[in-house]
Amino acid sequence: MDTMKTGSNIRERSMTANGIRLRVLECGTTEKPPLLLLHGLYDRAECWQPVVTALSERFRLIMPDLRGHYRSEWPDNGYALRDYAADAVGVLDALEITQADVLGHSLGALVALELAVHAPERVLRVVLEDPPSQRDEHTRTWLGALLSAKRCTEQQTYIALHGIHPGRSEEELRRETEWLRATADGPFLALIEMCGMDDAGFAATLQPLSHRILLLQADPEHGAALVPADARAAMSAQSGCRLVQYHDTGHTIHRERPDEFVSAVLEFLTES
Repeated sequence: MDTMKTGSNIRERSMTANGIRLRVLECGTTEKPPLLLLHGLYDRAECWQPVVTALSERFRLIMPDLRGHYRSEWPDNGYALRDYAADAVGVLDALEITQADVLGHSLGALVALELAVHAPERVLRVVLEDPPSQRDEHTRTWLGALLSAKRCTEQQTYIALHGIHPGRSEEELRRETEWLRATADGPFLALIEMCGMDDAGFAATLQPLSHRILLLQADPEHGAALVPADARAAMSAQSGCRLVQYHDTGHTIHRERPDEFVSAVLEFLTES
């Protein structure tokens, strides 16, 4: 899947943000309120395809490829969360957007949270889709396996991904093989390094925020990255936080349950 197949409403541009070149897709008229969509690790702007049409009826969607991903620039370094967040600010600046709602999935959710913490005036509301809440040895091992897989031949990458995600369909595995190989090493190396750092905890990061926050949690039995205990702690720590749980659903809620995903997001972002 190389292009967003939603008709002529998709606009593609290349822009300089925070000193690097980023590819950005847009959908929806500029008169609509902006919604910045931040994808996960080894994804790209096209990952939002299942929900673009519905979301763009209400919002101007801004969908960058994160640095080190697909057609955005692959710098040798600068893959900390603060770098991604600075890129997001640069995108908003380039588009002359003062403030936007922000929706992030997985790595993108961590970036959205970083953006809300360090540039709170640029963020209106925050949607965090199954954010990884643990930086443990299991996460480090998983990231290392993906990094090793992407450095192999295409067929070896496919075989490795089949071992990592044995329940995925042939179509999904072929797509993941292509997208994983179209990602720089830097994002993986930076996240592996984060696993060795002291972490105050997911809930503690949310606690000082004054923004309204929507947490979307996948099913722990189907590979959720947001640990149930962390979700409960976040609800207790942050009075503006709302939680929606998706049973029998894996990590990519927007792909697996697009209608229910859109319903929850629109209800949250459009209520007064």
